[in-house]
Order: sequence, then C-alpha cells, then structure tokens
Amino acid sequence: MLATRSWVESPITLNVVTAIGSILAGIGAVWVVLLARPTYRLRYGPLESKKLQDGSWQVGIYLSSRGRRDITRDAFDEGKPVELDIGVPIQRLVKTWNSQRDVRIVTAQVKGTCLLVGPGLINRRQDLRFTVIADVKPTGVTCKASLIDVSVREQSLGPEGHSWIAAFVTVALFMGTTFLALAIVTSFGIRLQDALQRTIFTAAGAFIGVWNRNRNPYPRD
Repeated sequence: MLATRSWVESPITLNVVTAIGSILAGIGAVWVVLLARPTYRLRYGPLESKKLQDGSWQVGIYLSSRGRRDITRDAFDEGKPVELDIGVPIQRLVKTWNSQRDVRIVTAQVKGTCLLVGPGLINRRQDLRFTVIADVKPTGVTCKASLIDVSVREQSLGPEGHSWIAAFVTVALFMGTTFLALAIVTSFGIRLQDALQRTIFTAAGAFIGVWNRNRNPYPRD
C-alpha cells in the first residue's frame, strides 16, 4: 500500500498525468475547431501547366471536397454547374482523374474559357483532377458556383500537398503518443534501449508515409 501511494505521489507520475491531461485538452480543442468548420466545403485551384509542341498548353485544374458531408446534386442551385474559368479559350477536355475509384466521377464539359463541372455528387474528401488543352498559357483559375450552403474558395496548395501535411501530422501525433507511452513505461523502472526506440519511430513513420501514399495515389503527369 505504501509503495503504491509513493508511486502515485511521485513527481514522475504527476508529470505523466499532467502530460496526458494536456494532450487530451489539445485533442479536444482541435476537435472543437474541426466541428466548427463548414459542413460542406469545396476547394479549387490550378495545377501544373506546360506548353506542348504545337504551341497549345496542357492545363491542370482540381476540385476537392473537404467538408464533413457529401456535396449532393441537390446542392447545385437550379442545376447550375460549377464554372472553372482559366481566362483563355479551352480546346477540349482530355483527361479526368478521381481519387475515389469506386465512386462515379461528376460530369464535366468545356464551354469557352470555362470547364463546367456538375451538377452531380461530389463525395466527402473526394479529389478531382481535370486536364484540358488551351490555346495559350492560362492566367489562373477563377470559380463561379451556385451551391447551397457550400463554402467555396481557392486553395493555393493542391490535394497532394494537403495529403502530405496530413501524413506529417499523423506521424507527429504518433511520435507524441509514443513518447508519452515511453515516459509511462520508464516511470515503472523499465528502460527500452535507444536503438529499439529509434526502430519503432522509423518503422512507424515509414509505414504511415507509405499508407498515405497508397491511399492517395495522385497522378504525376
């Protein structure tokens, strides 16, 4: 009984309890912030453009659903599509890419300087990539959307960049949790070898990175 009381009242135990409380408080604060964000969010932006041998330009455009709910067909007011305008005449749409292969991609068509997307279902956390051929170098991308209760804005960092940020945050959270677990183990007088600790961190980081890459196989072209 005295040994148990001594361990409970030890500075190490108090530090561990304080660390756990701080982590839980931080997680709670992040969760509140995430829940406070708009339920329906659509992000758009340009991807890499390159000049072709015939003088035309290959242009990449993306749409990303980043809300907590699907953007359904009913969200398109009066059935009007999302207009992605690159500022120069578009010859044709040559390729579409969908991050969720088991979900049908929303329809898209070319009209003048715009790529018209929808109306149709855009799933939660679905990334869409469109490749078009334009007459000249594009001036950027603007968006006109008549979507009900959907937050729409341009995003400078594309889906792949956000995917790697998510992987980094996941690794950081894992390392923080592992450090806490090691502190608890050490408080019991058990010490793991430094080489084993490094192996745990390296293997976990590599696993999370590969998992994230396989989960989001973004095209390179």
